[in-house]
Amino acid sequence: MWRDDAFLHDVIEAADRIRDGLRAIEAPEFARSPVLQDAVPYRLLVIGEALNRVSPEIKEKYSDLPWSQIVGLRHRLAHDYGGIDRDLIWRIATAHVPPLRDRVAEIIEAEFPDDSASPP
Repeated sequence: MWRDDAFLHDVIEAADRIRDGLRAIEAPEFARSPVLQDAVPYRLLVIGEALNRVSPEIKEKYSDLPWSQIVGLRHRLAHDYGGIDRDLIWRIATAHVPPLRDRVAEIIEAEFPDDSASPP
């Protein structure tokens, strides 16, 4: 049985953790922080894994999301972690994760209206 709601909520949680971890952080600080350079890719991996597990029906219905690119990033992070560019991770985390989070929240609201996309 697919648990799309749980997987989508995992995306929200990981995106929120990225946002919170990078709050008031600029790119040079990220470049000097091994902890953030480890934590952010891990949360991106969680996002990719969660979206990989979403049902084909949801993926088809919301084909505006770049499902395969996000899952592809997850695969690169898991299998080619040494070849990942720190600047690319920064750009993904700051430019792409926030709108992805918002879109996933919209999907949760549309598909699971009794769920809350944002924690209290």
